[in-house]
Amino acid sequence: MSKKIRIALAGNPNSGRSSLFNELTGGKQEVGNWAGVSVEISKGFWEKAGGQCEILDLPGIYSLFPHLPEQIDAIECLKSLAVGDENEANIIVNVVDATNLERSLYLTTQLLEIGLPVIVALNMSDELQKKDYRVDEDALSALLGLPCIKIAANKRRGFEALWQKVCEMAQASPLIDHNRIFAQFDPDILQEAERIEQVVSERDSSGRLRPRWVAQQVLEGHWHERLEQVLPGHDTELWEERVSRERYRVINGIVSQVLTRDPLARRRDVTQKLDALLCHRVLALPFFFLIMAAVFAVSFGPPGRFLMAKVQAIFTVWLPGLASAALSALSAPDWLDSLVIDGVLAGAGGLLVFLPQLAVLFFFLVLLEDSGYIARAAFITDRFLSRFGLGGRSFIPLLLGFGCSVPAIMAARSLDNRRERLLTMFVTPFMSCSARLPVYGLLTMAFFASRQGLVVLGLYVAGILAALLTLMIANKLAKKQPRAPFIMEMPPYRLPVWHCVWKRLWIRVWDFIYKAGTFIVLASIIVWLLSHFDWSLRFVAAGGENILSVLGRHIAPLFAPLGFGEWQTSVALFTGLFSKEAVVATISVLYAEAGNMEMLAEVLQSVLTPLSALSFLVFVLLYTPCVATVATLYRESKSLLFTLSSVIYQFIFAWVAAFAVYRIGLLLSAT
Repeated sequence: MSKKIRIALAGNPNSGRSSLFNELTGGKQEVGNWAGVSVEISKGFWEKAGGQCEILDLPGIYSLFPHLPEQIDAIECLKSLAVGDENEANIIVNVVDATNLERSLYLTTQLLEIGLPVIVALNMSDELQKKDYRVDEDALSALLGLPCIKIAANKRRGFEALWQKVCEMAQASPLIDHNRIFAQFDPDILQEAERIEQVVSERDSSGRLRPRWVAQQVLEGHWHERLEQVLPGHDTELWEERVSRERYRVINGIVSQVLTRDPLARRRDVTQKLDALLCHRVLALPFFFLIMAAVFAVSFGPPGRFLMAKVQAIFTVWLPGLASAALSALSAPDWLDSLVIDGVLAGAGGLLVFLPQLAVLFFFLVLLEDSGYIARAAFITDRFLSRFGLGGRSFIPLLLGFGCSVPAIMAARSLDNRRERLLTMFVTPFMSCSARLPVYGLLTMAFFASRQGLVVLGLYVAGILAALLTLMIANKLAKKQPRAPFIMEMPPYRLPVWHCVWKRLWIRVWDFIYKAGTFIVLASIIVWLLSHFDWSLRFVAAGGENILSVLGRHIAPLFAPLGFGEWQTSVALFTGLFSKEAVVATISVLYAEAGNMEMLAEVLQSVLTPLSALSFLVFVLLYTPCVATVATLYRESKSLLFTLSSVIYQFIFAWVAAFAVYRIGLLLSAT
C-alpha cells in the first residue's frame, strides 16, 4: 500500500464496533452486549500480508449531532479525517447492526455527507439469518452508492472481503455521490438547503467550510445560531423535524427493498419469551438476585474450592521446595532464603491461589454480559434507582465497578446529567471490585468455610446498600433534579461465541496475574524488608522489633474498636490503599506463609474471631479505594474538593459500619 490507510470504525452503540476492533487488531478494548461500554477513542493496527492500516474505534453514536462529550469527540475525529493530506487514505467503516437496519442506516446516511469514503460492514448478518431474514447487500450498495459487506465480527467472518475493499478504496480514492440520499428528500428541504449553502459560500472567506455539510447541520438543528442573522424565516425546530422525518422515509424505502423474510418461517421468538419472565414487573429483581447467588455459589462453593486446592499445591509444596533447593545449592544466605520464600512466594502465592475462584466468577460474568442479560438488568433497575436520584443508565458504570472502579468511573461519562454523573462516580467505589475478592476468599475460608459463597454475596449486597444509603443522604442534602426518561436498546439474547468468551476471560485473568507478578511482588518485597529490618537497618529475626511493627502500632489503635487492633492487619489495610490485593499479600508476608492457606487460616484464627473477621471484611469492602481510583475520580470530576470528600467520606463510612457490625455482634453474643 503506497498510502497510509486510516480506518475509523463508526456505528451505533451495541453494533459490534469494539468486537470488530478487537478481532482485527488483537486489542483489549472492553466489549459487552450493552450500550455505553466504549467511552474513549481506541487506536490499533490491522496487519495483513499486503500491509497494515491504523484503526480508530470511536464511541457509539446514533447520529452526527449528539451532545455527550465522548460522542462529540468521535464526530470531531471524523471531521479531522475529512481534511487529511494526499498521502493519507482515510476511510469510514460504518459498522451496522443488520438485525436493526432501519435505526442503523440513519447514521449511515449522515456519514455520506462528511465527504470520506464509507464502507458499510453489515455485522450480525448471521443472527439476522437465524430469524429467517435476509439482507441483499448488492441491492443496498446500489441504493446507497457505497460498498456493503456482510461480516460477523465475533466469528471472524467477512474480514478478507473487508480488507480487499479497504485496499481498493484506498488506492482508487473514490468520489462518493453525496447527493444520492439527500436528493430524495422533499423539494422544499432541498430548496432551503440551497439557500443555506449560498449564505455559507458568501460568508466563508476562508473557503474551509463545505457548504453542503454546513447546510445539513443547520437543517438538523445545528449551526443556526451562527447564521440566524442572515437566515430570515428559518425555523430550526420545524426544519429539524422535517429533515428527520424525511430521512426515515427514505431509509424505510431502502429497507423495504433490501430486507426480505421467508414467508413460511415460524421461528420461535426466544427473546420475547425470555423477557416476559426475566423483565417481569414483579419477578425481575428476584430472578436477578437468584442468578447472581448461583454465580457466587459456584465460584466460592465446592467447584471453586476444588480448583483452588490444585493451585495451592503449587505454591505450598512445589515452588517453595524448588526455590529452597536452588538457594541451598547456591549456598544463599538465610536472609535471601527468607526473602524469596517468606517474601516473594508468600506475597504473590497468597494472591494467586485465589485465581481459580476468580476465573470461575469472571467466566460467568462474561457469559451474562454476552448473553444480553446485563442490558435487561439496567432496564429492571431503572425504576428502583430512580428513587435514589439515579437511573438505569447509572447501572452500567455501577456494574463495571464490580470488575474495577477505574473504567467504571470513566463509564459515567455517558451520563449527560452532571449531578447524576457525579453521584454515580461518588458511590461506584462501594461496588466490590475484583481486587477485594482475594481478601474475601482468605477470611471467609478461615472463618466461614461452610457458608463462603453466601458471605461473599452478602458483602456484595452490603456494598450496594452502602451506595443506596449514601444516595439517600445526598438527596436529603440536595434536592433531586428531574431527569430524562430512560431509553435503552435491548439487544437480542445471544448464545456465547466461545472464542470471544475465552479471549475476554483471558484478558481479565491475565490482568490479575500481571498485577500479582509485578506490583504485588514489589509490594511483598517492600513489606518483607520493612518487617525484617529495624530503624538502624539491622536485620531482625521474625517477631523482633522492626520498622513495620513500630509504624503499625501507631495506627493500630484506630482499628482496635473495630475488633482488629493487631499491627499486622493495620499495616495490611494501609498497603491496601495502593492495591486491595496487597492486603492478602501483606498478611501472607507478615505471617510468613507461602501460599499455604490452611496454615495461614489457622494463624488468623488465633488473632481474630469470626466477629472481628466479619468487621474486617466490612471495612475492606467500604474503605477508601486504591490510588488509581482516586486519581480517576479527580480526573473525571476535575474537582479536588469532590475527590477529597469522596476519600474522607468512604473511610469514615467504613469505620462506622465496621464498628456497628462489631459492637452489635458483641451485644447479640452477650444475650
